[in-house]
Amino acid sequence: MMVHVQERIDDPEKNLKELRELERKFYGSPIIRKADADVTPATPAYTTAPDWVQPLFGRKVWSFLNYEKNVFAILPKEVWKQSGWRLLTAAGQSWAHSGAELAGGISRGGALPDTIAPTIVVNATQPKEVIHTWGTEEIYEFMSSIDDSVEIIPLMREELGKEHAAIINTMLVQSVEYLAGNASGNWAGTDNFETLDRIIASDAEEDAVGGSHDHFYDPWKKYGILDIDRDSGTTYDAVVKAPGGTLGTDGDLTLWAIEEVWRTIIEAGGKPDVILTGADFVTALSEILEPERRFMGEAKVMPQYGGVRGIASGVEAGFSVATFRGIPIITTAAMRCTDSSYGDTISKAMFLDTEYLSFKVAAPTRYMETKRDYTSYVAQDKLRIEGAYLTVGELICYRFNVQGKLRDIK
Repeated sequence: MMVHVQERIDDPEKNLKELRELERKFYGSPIIRKADADVTPATPAYTTAPDWVQPLFGRKVWSFLNYEKNVFAILPKEVWKQSGWRLLTAAGQSWAHSGAELAGGISRGGALPDTIAPTIVVNATQPKEVIHTWGTEEIYEFMSSIDDSVEIIPLMREELGKEHAAIINTMLVQSVEYLAGNASGNWAGTDNFETLDRIIASDAEEDAVGGSHDHFYDPWKKYGILDIDRDSGTTYDAVVKAPGGTLGTDGDLTLWAIEEVWRTIIEAGGKPDVILTGADFVTALSEILEPERRFMGEAKVMPQYGGVRGIASGVEAGFSVATFRGIPIITTAAMRCTDSSYGDTISKAMFLDTEYLSFKVAAPTRYMETKRDYTSYVAQDKLRIEGAYLTVGELICYRFNVQGKLRDIK
């Protein structure tokens, strides 16, 4: 089957321009106007016409997702131009310093050495559509306008926008162990955005906590054309470690365990530039460092389309975060799974090389709302007003062995 391949981001300025053009396609002018921001749509509900889309509210949630301190914001974004991508699984030749002489040098007048090439496979998947809706009867809108200090429609728009963003962020770090442990059959994939916990996984992790069924640690299972098999093979392994040395068994957090994940990624040729975890992990790390009078570094970072980037000296922007070996530690309340049977005692820590991660955007967040007229009510068969936030895309990875995860921490 012929697959159209989209290359990894190599021109950030061109990528930013393409993302801006995508935003203009869905939002119109980049200027947010105060006047007539809440004009009702001009066409019936549930049609394909764009006039019932309210650009202002969708743009506000999209801005939050991209520029606030959250999981989505630290991931580089790119426009969905092709459904396929090249996945690097092995180098063309080992560069390990093992004592053996490396290939490459030739004798005077000697023949050229055999060609080498990295091992690359092609995968493709489809965009995921994530939508969250609210609804209320028309009579309740009227009642809230006369009997309540807060009108229900603006409140629902605001709160649903926050929840849409929060759910997406949790989705991106959803615990796979919980899903595997509660399963009654093999994993068939998901219509949610893929989780980092499944992308940054390994065959050993699947053996330890993947439950009695198959495919739970295989990303893009539902729509992907490639079988990312972690039930019986290590080809697609990321770096997964546990402080106690045994996956699935909690161990005390140590500097050695953190260093081991970082060092393994570096030795594989990666450059982790973000550590994603929970605030409880940062607290535990601080408690380890304090008795030795060692302190975590601090940096100011700013989320943007290219992922998290540092702020130039003297610029009053961004937010302050702790660092490990100069790598910013971004915390999210969504990281720790709180399930009593399959949850985390202390949040996992994910070491991301964002050069090989991307959220491909098919459509930025849009807000849609039905019109208050007879045609809309007939379409629903109810005197009802409904609204929805919709984001379309998917999280992909171009290389697994430069992504890492420290789990089973207590």
